[in-house]
Amino acid sequence: IKKIPLVTIIVPAYNEENTITETIKSVLNLDYPFDKLELIVVNDGSTDSTKKKMVGIINKNKERNIIFIDQENQGKAKSLNNALEKAKGELFACLDADSIVDPKTLTKMVNFYQKNPNLVIATPAMRVKNPKTLFQKFQRIEYISSMFISRIMGHLDMIYVAPGPFSLYRTDIIKKLGGFDVGNLTEDQEIAYRVQKHNYSIRQCYNAYVYTNSPKNVKALYKQRNRWF
Repeated sequence: IKKIPLVTIIVPAYNEENTITETIKSVLNLDYPFDKLELIVVNDGSTDSTKKKMVGIINKNKERNIIFIDQENQGKAKSLNNALEKAKGELFACLDADSIVDPKTLTKMVNFYQKNPNLVIATPAMRVKNPKTLFQKFQRIEYISSMFISRIMGHLDMIYVAPGPFSLYRTDIIKKLGGFDVGNLTEDQEIAYRVQKHNYSIRQCYNAYVYTNSPKNVKALYKQRNRWF
């Protein structure tokens, strides 16, 4: 990295008690200078023990630059916008609370930005975390195929979604465009369209790995894909 910018990581969460601790720990374990990393954790009105677990891990890491936002349920897009109001990073990433990021990923993505001056969104290479069931193993193959397709689509300026697990954004541009659309169910897709509408670039950083939980059965898979479509 030529210059080490301040980066803000935003972790919005609603009822993610089973995964939130591991997600936040993966951010705290990033191989990136502590003084150049800001973490904003947003509890979006969780009704389970998500908030308790968030506060617990924050209290154990008081030496780190962590901002905690506790709000009534407002949805993911509004959670991101609320965090953006406080974000000081030149770049910011959103990390879904059911995903973990590889320690080297942020460094790779920042370096990727510096090689692409017109870049506004860098997307990660998403992988299925610990695939166990047959459905998860099929999804692992699907995700690997999607990584390859996204890499090609980036060169053609055709990437149509900025995945929730650790897409990295140029903060000033996203703020200038008005942040995330709170009226949209798939805010990660809408922001990708809007960024390209304004002639900015989206590329995939092919070796920046993020691991996400995948549906374990047909019912869960159907629910996920129905939301996507």
